[in-house]
Amino acid sequence: MNILLTRYLAIFQARVSVLSACSDVFTELSDMKEFRKLKGEIEEFIQIQHQKHGVPADPSELVSRETDQIERALETTDHL
Repeated sequence: MNILLTRYLAIFQARVSVLSACSDVFTELSDMKEFRKLKGEIEEFIQIQHQKHGVPADPSELVSRETDQIERALETTDHL
């Protein structure tokens, strides 16, 4: 697995998620089409890379789990 690519893709997924949450700001049809195109291209790239075993099916989910594990480990070390 390419961890660096996984983390970059997780960042892209997070940015797309933020844009989706604010999608009401897209007032022009061309903006809406471009956003859908960008979102589709990112999803397609992730799927292709996943099939090549380069990244997990959902990079943002993996990175979130890793972050949670790191936080729990740091909390444990604080208690020690």
